[in-house]
Parts: sequence; structure tokens; C-alpha cells
Amino acid sequence: MQLGKNVQFIPARLQHDIKPVGIYCRVSSADTAQLESLSIQVSTLTNYVSIIEDWKLVDAYVEVATSKTGASRKQFDRLIEDCKAGKIKIIVAKSIERMGRDTVEILTAMRAIKDNGARLLLLNNYVDTEYMDDEMLVSIVASLAQADNESRGENIKIGYKYHAAEGTSGLYRRKCYGYTHDENGNLQIDETEAEVVRIIFKLYLQGESLGGISKKLKEKGIISSTGKATWHKESINHLLSNEKYIGDVEILKSEKSTDSYLIQDSHEAIIDKATFRAVQLEKQARSNMKNTAEGPKRKATKYSSKKK
Repeated sequence: MQLGKNVQFIPARLQHDIKPVGIYCRVSSADTAQLESLSIQVSTLTNYVSIIEDWKLVDAYVEVATSKTGASRKQFDRLIEDCKAGKIKIIVAKSIERMGRDTVEILTAMRAIKDNGARLLLLNNYVDTEYMDDEMLVSIVASLAQADNESRGENIKIGYKYHAAEGTSGLYRRKCYGYTHDENGNLQIDETEAEVVRIIFKLYLQGESLGGISKKLKEKGIISSTGKATWHKESINHLLSNEKYIGDVEILKSEKSTDSYLIQDSHEAIIDKATFRAVQLEKQARSNMKNTAEGPKRKATKYSSKKK
């Protein structure tokens, strides 16, 4: 030491000041996209821990979980055992959904960590259990889980629309009465049921009511589409409006939906387009007559096929 120098003494950092940290990473399946996500989780969390001066990463708990209820979580169980033993004092995870499949499992996991003397940080959700009592924990988890479920629901809707627009949605190949699936999962005509469909369309154009058609089908011993002895009038009405019988498929159509997606000539038709159109016009005419008889308070439903 040189005389005259103003020396500042820095106390040595004791080993027990270094906090042992574990990272918990989890994905729900072993497909390529999920494994890539797992790799990113590990890298991100490792980098995060490395920049905190008094933290030391001592273990990584990496789990390829399953959505099956009651499935074991070996890495999480090992994490809890290490918390009990004092090997881990801080756990860092990406977000709340990594802790479980539902609110109950998430809360159970977070309480297990806290009860065993460890601190949990969820980076994406800005959650730090060191500053939360049990009541606050329940409130935060519930709100975050709800937001996550809403986000997942929106992502599912986006996925449905994407596959619908690309023509790859499985909804296009959904069976209805009169059709079955071939070996490739595509729609093909079931001739026995198709003949019943033709009978229903013919009877309607001959002037039979929905109730009258139901009665005639029962007299012929024709079992309904749901396997019952009597055909429900609503089932017949839906059948008469189903564009699948002319070989077209329209999906994501509802009163709440702003878009629908139509594939024309998707499969072999049971009913020709002229007959189908005639039935729609007849249904509209009957609806108008009924509304006129009942008064102006009821409005006719006009059939339309939205196209994309």
C-alpha cells in the first residue's frame, strides 16, 4: 500500500450472501415447436439469472409435461425437495401457465414453493411471491389465469379462421346425415341415408309440413339421424338448409360471426342445386305466409350463403 493514497476498503462478499437459484421450464408436449420453446425458455432464464450479482444458478428443472390430469411432474417434485433441503432459495420461471394446467394446480404449486422457504419470480407476469401474502396470491393468480384463458381462446379462434381460409380445417370434412368418411377422412355418400335425404326434399316440395314429413318417415320405419323412432321437426328443418347436400361446405357461420368460409363442389352432391334452391325459396315463402298470418312483429328469415 502506498502512503498518501486514499484507500477505500470494500468488504469481502461472504459465500452465504450468494443466493442459490433454480430455473423452472415447462412445455406441454414433445413436438418440434414446443421443444424450441423449451430451449428459448432455458436460454432466457439462464441469461436473466446471470445478470443478478448475488445470484448463482445451481440447477435447471426442465419438464416436458402432459395435459393429462393427475400426470406426474417429476422435475417440479424434485424442485420442491430441493427447496425443502435449502438447496434452492429462488425459483425463476417464464410465466404463470408454466406452473400448472389450471388455477388450482397453479396455486398449489406456488404455495408449495413459498411454504418451503423459497421465493418465486414469474418474469412475464411481474409476480414475486416475496412481497405477497396468501390472499394477494389467490387474487393475482385468478386474474392472470383468466387473462391467459381469454388469450388462449382468442388464439384458438384465430387458428380456426386461418385453417378455414387455407381450406385445411377439419370442419370441412365433418360428417352429417347422408355421408360417411372414406379411408382418407373425406366425405363420401352413404346411399342408405342419402335416399332418405332425397325423400325429405321431395316431400317438402310436394307441400308436406315438417310435422307431416316426420309422420311419414315414422310410418315408413325410417330411424332419425339421432337414432330415434321419430324425426324432430328442427332436425328436418336443418337438413333442408344444409348446403353439404349440394356438395358445398360453409363453416364458421353464425349470427355472431362476421366471416364465413365456403368451399364449393367439395364432395359429391346428394341433391342437385336446382332442387336445393327451390326448397330454400319454398321455406322463405312459407315463412312469409306464417308471418303475415301472425302479424308484423315476426320477421322472415332469409336464406343466404356467404362466400369467401
